[in-house]
Amino acid sequence: MSPGRLNLGQQALGLRSVYPDGGVWLGPNSLVWRGQLKPSELSREYIIEISLKVGHNPVVNVVDPPLEPNAQGVLPHIWDDGSLCLNQPGQWTSSMHLVDTILPWASEWLLHYEIWKGTGLWLGDGPGAESQDAQSELLHPVPNSMRKA
Repeated sequence: MSPGRLNLGQQALGLRSVYPDGGVWLGPNSLVWRGQLKPSELSREYIIEISLKVGHNPVVNVVDPPLEPNAQGVLPHIWDDGSLCLNQPGQWTSSMHLVDTILPWASEWLLHYEIWKGTGLWLGDGPGAESQDAQSELLHPVPNSMRKA
């Protein structure tokens, strides 16, 4: 990682070096990257977009397929604008490469999203994460014959 703040050109080069099929658009004070992520071998491919403005944190959106809320209309772990909640304030700085931080974090978020779609439990970090007991029950279910009455 380079010391100090990375400029948008450095971020674009890092993205292109790891994701050559992704598209990068550079403006005077902003960068937009659009490309595909596949969180696991069993996952579908997602098209995501990262927008970065100088002096701001990156904003990550899923372009396709659209994210689907549950039956109650809830979509966990997103910001009010619909972008992915990938990190706590201050965890990402402009000295970090997007390709080494934001893209892996987005991939991890998508994997947690897929698990949530299948189980109804958000197992990722942060607000909305299931309790350790709920996670333990999901990962290590107790047979009905052994449950306490």
